[in-house]
Amino acid sequence: MAIEYTNPRDGETGVSFIVTIYVTFRRDIKASSINEKTFKALEKGIQEIPGRISYDRETNTAVFIPKNMLRPHTTYTARVTADIEDTVGNKLGTDYEWTFTIGPGPD
Repeated sequence: MAIEYTNPRDGETGVSFIVTIYVTFRRDIKASSINEKTFKALEKGIQEIPGRISYDRETNTAVFIPKNMLRPHTTYTARVTADIEDTVGNKLGTDYEWTFTIGPGPD
């Protein structure tokens, strides 16, 4: 089960501090396998940030909405873990991570 698309894209810079993080899968995902343990956002790759997680079955997209605005000029890592399953029970198999950097904040 592969990842089709992420937002922000891996390595993207100048991302808005108000961002919705999402990942689109190539297969239908078991919605109950998308949760705070299997989809995380981390500040500087270490500190988990709080947020709300959902899954859209029609687009195979998991969505993470941070609770607060992200810090300007800071790099974040988004991670989906190997425990995410498709609807027939196949697991992702390995963790998938991508990073992005927030641009300047509001004036």
